[in-house]
Amino acid sequence: MKHAITYGFYMALAGAFLVLALYFGGLHDSAEKMNLGQTIGMIGGIAISV
Repeated sequence: MKHAITYGFYMALAGAFLVLALYFGGLHDSAEKMNLGQTIGMIGGIAISV
């Protein structure tokens, strides 16, 4: 059980860093960039969970 909590914490932390990187990268400014940001976020989320 302890390993699951640890891995979950690391996954949440990596996901937060990904979202912040996309935000500070300017991918949340306009609708055109938002589509790219969602695609990168989806692929990054899958990579983090694997």
